[in-house]
Amino acid sequence: MSAAEDLGRALGGAPAGASTVSAQVVDVTDTGVNLDYQGALLLNVPCPDSYRGRAAGDWVAVRPGTNPVVLWRLGPIPFS
Repeated sequence: MSAAEDLGRALGGAPAGASTVSAQVVDVTDTGVNLDYQGALLLNVPCPDSYRGRAAGDWVAVRPGTNPVVLWRLGPIPFS
């Protein structure tokens, strides 16, 4: 399955059995982040205030759909 096909399925709703997908932060914007989701670029995806210290290279959990939203950062919490 290609990244475009997977993204199309994700935008139509979460994959069967999953309510989140993982994506990598490419860039931080004023109101969210730009994400690389299996080769597809998702622009200015909103994030909760609890996701502090946003940085390129972070892995995040995303609720897919027509308006994707970052739910939380994956991995250890940075204390910087």
